[in-house]
Amino acid sequence: MWKEYDPKTEEEFVILPCSEFMTVTGKEFNEVHKGEKFYKITCKTELHYGMHYKNGLNVDIYPLKPGKNISGGLHFADKYNIFDYNSSCKWLREVTIPDKAQVYIGDGQYKSDMLFLKEREPLVDSELYRQYGDVFVLNYIDL
Repeated sequence: MWKEYDPKTEEEFVILPCSEFMTVTGKEFNEVHKGEKFYKITCKTELHYGMHYKNGLNVDIYPLKPGKNISGGLHFADKYNIFDYNSSCKWLREVTIPDKAQVYIGDGQYKSDMLFLKEREPLVDSELYRQYGDVFVLNYIDL
């Protein structure tokens, strides 16, 4: 990670190295993605691979393992990719990443060893679903 200077706005901005797969600190992630929103979708019970999601801080029960489709890391996504994750979901939660977290970025996915979850809302009632849900086919929702 390094910082660049924009002479037009006289502002400093952060650049991550151009790499498809990397692990960064939560602080670095938050600097780069300032103002962006991230989300997590969960099933009816909010229990997934032994992890029970709740409001507030959630710390993975397994160590973060960089890599795609392997255990270790709490997955989350931006608004454009959140509907790629799971067709058997019920809840949508907004995510924030603690500065002390470790975040893996790779192949269009994010995962972290810890994240904060805001209050859940029914996915199909969310503004995000109304805006982007047309690309998402619900195979199962137990309302």
